[in-house]
Amino acid sequence: MERFSVSVILLFVIALWGGTALSAQETSVASWDFDAVREGKVRDGAAAIDDPVTGNFRLVPGVKGQAIVMDGYTTRIVRPAAQVPKLGRDFSLEAWIALGAYPWNWAPIAAQESTVSLNSNLDAASWPDDITVNSRKAGFYFGVGPQGHLGLHVGAGGWVVCRSENLLPLRKWIHVAAVFRGGEGISLYIDGRKAGEATVKSDFRQASNEDLRIGMSRQKIEPSHPVRAFATLPCWYSVDGIVDDLRIYGQALSAEAVAGIFASAKPAAEPSAAQPAAANAGIEAAVTRWAQAWSARDVDAYLAAYASDFTAVGMTRANWEAQRRARITAPKSIDVQISDLKIEQQGDTASATFRQAYRSDRLNSTVTKTLKLALQNGQWRIVGETSQ
Repeated sequence: MERFSVSVILLFVIALWGGTALSAQETSVASWDFDAVREGKVRDGAAAIDDPVTGNFRLVPGVKGQAIVMDGYTTRIVRPAAQVPKLGRDFSLEAWIALGAYPWNWAPIAAQESTVSLNSNLDAASWPDDITVNSRKAGFYFGVGPQGHLGLHVGAGGWVVCRSENLLPLRKWIHVAAVFRGGEGISLYIDGRKAGEATVKSDFRQASNEDLRIGMSRQKIEPSHPVRAFATLPCWYSVDGIVDDLRIYGQALSAEAVAGIFASAKPAAEPSAAQPAAANAGIEAAVTRWAQAWSARDVDAYLAAYASDFTAVGMTRANWEAQRRARITAPKSIDVQISDLKIEQQGDTASATFRQAYRSDRLNSTVTKTLKLALQNGQWRIVGETSQ
């Protein structure tokens, strides 16, 4: 009987412990899964805020749903300081990433900090080793180092840098996490396992007046490890790779919770195999939505498939829209079918050629059509159109 009671108690404790990961996930104060990217804005599901994405980016299959590809130079997401969650004594960050290359210097997965880099070309030092003496050292910087380390920098009694012992692999999905416990220190995790730690006895000081930045630092920074310091100038750059399911928590996740999050969402495929198919799938989906909107006589959705810089031959944009609106709404029914779709993509531009069969109560026709498309704010839009 005594043994049975002990077993029941142990099972109860394990059940409570196993629930830690779930409750931690439910209390994230910011969460970007990149599944909802519309008109150049990404949805923070936890705070219900749409944050602008600027620079070059595209969307590909992620660990769960969609992920964002950052180009290493221009991509960034910025949240105004007034809307950034207030962090207390403890906090955690975690994300899935697949790096294409290591950055020129530290690049943030997510950061809100107030340090100022000296950026002097008279020495070989670069951020964070050249932070100016009078700089306010506050905030956090969760990112990737120039030699491939995962790191969490924090303002706590100075500027503290904790680096992982091992390097992050390239072109492979990895789960990264950082946990700060006030008065104790920092713990880093890679794929659910502890990868680094640092003792920090002081409490965290948030950089409340600074914007939250994803992908790019708040200031130009010199590339690290220069061959000739006098010829190395500070510059803008961003994370070079894919980011998915980024979350910030207002509490310190336990090691078991981090391991549980990693185990619950292992990616089904490596990113390199998924990207080309994803690009064509996005173009095909854009063409399909265009045809469906035309068939449904949904003029607003049809016109939204065209880029703002699309121009029709021989008429103004306003006259073209008026003509298309009249021709789409006049018939009682329209059916547009596409077949033999062939897609050619070059970076952020593409062409889609197909057979178009148009049927309405007024006209039947079949033509070969080519749509020229451009990737604008994460969406493929029509910039040119020809038929023969």
